[in-house]
Amino acid sequence: MRIVAWKTFARRGALLLGALMLLGLVALIGVWVILKARNAEAFAIRSPRGVQEAGYVRLGGVEQWVTVRGQDRRNPVLLVVHGGPGGATSAFTKEFLAWERDFTVVQWDQQGAGKTYAKSGAPAQLTLDAISSDGAELARILNARFGRKVVVVGWSWGSLVGLKMVKETPDIFAA
Repeated sequence: MRIVAWKTFARRGALLLGALMLLGLVALIGVWVILKARNAEAFAIRSPRGVQEAGYVRLGGVEQWVTVRGQDRRNPVLLVVHGGPGGATSAFTKEFLAWERDFTVVQWDQQGAGKTYAKSGAPAQLTLDAISSDGAELARILNARFGRKVVVVGWSWGSLVGLKMVKETPDIFAA
């Protein structure tokens, strides 16, 4: 009799624990959805001359993630070349909000980084030449789109990539 009671107790406890875990998961998903919507609202560009776009651009034959944000599309175009390799900063929109008043900020997830990595996987061979070529190709696209030369900013690995881009194709860069 005691064994049957213990098994019943254990079964009910397991069911209760499972129900609590499911309830907790539903609550977490609900909080995530609310925070995601609130962030989208907080970071929305409302200016009539503003730009807020994100998507994949084919660079060097690879689909690469690019975001374009700014309060006035007439502002200088600032191409952000992240460090790493692999240290994409496009997820840190909040950190660049102040820059968006004075620049049209372009974030680019290089091969092997961020959403580019998520979609295209690791590059067969990650080289400075390949990444800087992709960056110059993106700068040419931005030149055509916005009708002006691009300002490039980079740090760590990105400073090396940026310097190589500017050295090899100075005609497409303003600074």
